[in-house]
Amino acid sequence: MRDRPDHPRQLGHLRLVRELPDSNVGRRWIGLHEHRRTNHLVYRLPGRRDRGERRDVLSLLERISAIRHPHLLPIEQYTLGSDGSAWIVAPYTGNQAGLVTLNDVLEAKGGKMPSFEAERTIEHLLSGVALAHEHGVIHGPVIEDELLVDRHGSLLVELYGLRVGLEGQTEHSPELARDEIRAVVQTGYRLVTGLAPEEPIIPASRVVKRLERRWDAWFERGLDPTDGFDSANAAMDALRSGELAPEAPVIRAKSVLGRLGWAGLGSKRQDR
Repeated sequence: MRDRPDHPRQLGHLRLVRELPDSNVGRRWIGLHEHRRTNHLVYRLPGRRDRGERRDVLSLLERISAIRHPHLLPIEQYTLGSDGSAWIVAPYTGNQAGLVTLNDVLEAKGGKMPSFEAERTIEHLLSGVALAHEHGVIHGPVIEDELLVDRHGSLLVELYGLRVGLEGQTEHSPELARDEIRAVVQTGYRLVTGLAPEEPIIPASRVVKRLERRWDAWFERGLDPTDGFDSANAAMDALRSGELAPEAPVIRAKSVLGRLGWAGLGSKRQDR
């Protein structure tokens, strides 16, 4: 870790042992709990001098830390520093080489993944979004570098709701929810086809041989800017049931991102 004068080397029982690339909300380290010998992610948000802004940040952290879901990275602890900066502690999801993102996995797989893996990935993401929306919290269009993959192949959204909350967007609305769900469908299109979801949209079954036609119907509905899915649960139910294309058989995937391609990622350094 570079010797920087603007942060401590110790945060309670956590010793900052290695600096990681900055996240979308601030600086980020691996922290070692000296008693438990466990690794954690430690974030430092920029300092705020105004007391009202500090209160707003604490209120936001309290709100989003209360949301617990297997596919949303949980906030374990948070506190304010003497300079008004916010410190956040979360579980460490990476390996010895650093964090692994969904982009890293896609790169290892040649830019796309089998449809059953893509389906489970999309379900992970939509199930987390659904719970957060029930709590009135939004994240906005998910940036793919915010999608972490842990050592068990499970997807987690990094600090869901924090980025847009710090930007001042804290109110949930149906329009914002639909925009976020559309962004999830866009991610799904890229996972299945390896292509960006740009107009004109190429039907996924024309890109991937023997792909079930239900995907075409799901993408057509989910990517429609005026007639997308109203909720994450609706999008998830349609994907699982194939109700938009009832003639298509539904293949149930038993693995939960079981083979997301960790092989080859172990040597990928993130302290560049």
